[in-house]
Amino acid sequence: MKAIAIAAFGGPENLQLMEMPKPAPRAGEALVKLEYAGVNFIDIYMRSGRYAKSSTYKTPLPMIIGMEGGGTVVALGDGVSGLKEGDRVAYCIVRGSYAPFAAVPAWKLVKVPAEVPMAIATTLMLQGLTAHYMTHSAFQLAPGDSCLVHAGAGGVGQLLIQLAKLRGATVLATAGSPEKADIARERGADHVIRYRDTDFREEVMKITAGQGVNVVYDAVGKDTIAASIRSLKKRGLCINYGGASGLVESVNPLELGEAGSVFFTRPHLADYLQTAEELGSRAADLFAAHAAGRLRVTIDREFPLERAAEAHRYIESGKTKMHVAHSIKWPVRAVTALLLVSLSWLASAQEKYPSRPIEFIVPWGPGGGADQLARKAAKLMEEDLKVSLPVVNSPGATGNTGMAKLLAGAADGYSISIMTWDTYALLATSNTRWGLKDIIPVALMIKQPSSFLTATNGNLKTWADVEREARKQPLKVAVTGFGSPDEITVNFFIARGLKLISVPFANPGERYTAVLGGHADVLYEQIGDVRSFVDSKQIQPIIVFADKRFSAFPEVPASKELGYDITLPQRRAVIMKAGTDPQKVKVIAAALAKVAASPEYKAYLKEQYATDDSYFGTEESLKIMEEELAQMKRMSTPPAPPK
Repeated sequence: MKAIAIAAFGGPENLQLMEMPKPAPRAGEALVKLEYAGVNFIDIYMRSGRYAKSSTYKTPLPMIIGMEGGGTVVALGDGVSGLKEGDRVAYCIVRGSYAPFAAVPAWKLVKVPAEVPMAIATTLMLQGLTAHYMTHSAFQLAPGDSCLVHAGAGGVGQLLIQLAKLRGATVLATAGSPEKADIARERGADHVIRYRDTDFREEVMKITAGQGVNVVYDAVGKDTIAASIRSLKKRGLCINYGGASGLVESVNPLELGEAGSVFFTRPHLADYLQTAEELGSRAADLFAAHAAGRLRVTIDREFPLERAAEAHRYIESGKTKMHVAHSIKWPVRAVTALLLVSLSWLASAQEKYPSRPIEFIVPWGPGGGADQLARKAAKLMEEDLKVSLPVVNSPGATGNTGMAKLLAGAADGYSISIMTWDTYALLATSNTRWGLKDIIPVALMIKQPSSFLTATNGNLKTWADVEREARKQPLKVAVTGFGSPDEITVNFFIARGLKLISVPFANPGERYTAVLGGHADVLYEQIGDVRSFVDSKQIQPIIVFADKRFSAFPEVPASKELGYDITLPQRRAVIMKAGTDPQKVKVIAAALAKVAASPEYKAYLKEQYATDDSYFGTEESLKIMEEELAQMKRMSTPPAPPK
């Protein structure tokens, strides 16, 4: 098999793609077909020879690099119980993950729950387990304790902050820039110290009224260790777990006494994963916290395996969003992330894509238009791709929660997502942490004219009624969220003298019924999404935002004919993460083209009151998206006041 290995210690250039024997599982081992290998600073240390004399992390030459991986069990050695072929697993502290296969002691494998993406599970091995043992065992944080986390915007740093807060501690964190300070705050740090602007020890003492903190987590090493020790309470503990600025060669015992009889430790993760039970318990905590939304993890960047040297240079350069590069690489957006080396390029030569289920993310709740589209498309795509496409609803933040889920995963072709124009409009109205460069629009699947609707048994039966009342008193408009086309439209009319108030409802069902229950006076929606309410004559469209009247409702005026130059249709696209193999994108695009051409889908579009120009392929989609983003930006800009 082809793998990344070194024949001699040295720099990134020593990483070479070599022909190595495919491992066979011995007694007590399992053979794992890898999907991901984490890139961590322990890999740098092993490659460079810093661990050449380590008895814990042996480095025999030649050797395959990589101490962390995730994938699927494909074979079992004698005496293995509790695992079977096909199990999704992840592991760490076993050398050799920069390869398509690894033989791993079965007790060191943890099963990955179905709700945790493999990329996230791999991320949570070295980094997550490190943060876990430091907050739960090396020093067992409890309510009332305080801690200092160096490099709070870094990989382990972000996890440390979150786990410390979950244990009730007060968290102080250091960061080197305003952006990184924001990252640490978003992860929950109570106090963030800009170490380039101030002496961090003085700030720690000021914040703690001269007492110091119970524990310092220091991955910087040489440049910070002395001040870290002096930042402790009496009998506090300094945990040095990395050496981004250089390894700590020695600590003067007398200094520990002078600092308040404090303690110092330089632990190895391996010593806190001594048994399968200990490993399993830590991993279960991390997976459960992530699944519950209490532990946020995002992937910064992926590299194909043959570019492993580039990945090492990237993390050593300090380009990742962290105080200084220490254990893992993290994101450009104010969120956690890990550098992963994708092994998909090797797998593609061995298996047909897709070979396993493709997650279909819906950034809105069940029952809405986005959810209906995903379930319809997934059903039809399954017939063509011969794999399942489970729909996963991830609502919140005007679709940004679902977008974050997609971008947090791997660009491996096994996650796709619906993107509605509600979410896309955020690029025109707010400072998002993603852009067109981060996604691939595979296809535009539906286009529906938007409209204002009211309750049929209410007093607002026509647009003229709404226009008249909104000039006298405020009217509430139910919208999907702030920054959406809904709000752009509402603001458009506010700028023209109407007293309208946007009231966001993330749940589609609650939004649809808001005008029926008196929670809103007007609903902004696509008629097709609320067809059952329209057909049952509970609500009615009163204006369609289009150039001309909609044929299905000829009595309803179009905005253009009333002199309002606003025509923002609702589109819904299927997207993939940027960096996905173009051949995989073509497979999904071809499947979606077949969906769009099918009689069942055409009937669905008719039911949804969609327009004839609903479907566009990848290249046309990008062009349309760029044009409509420019229109949204123009619409969201308030008109100049009259002279």
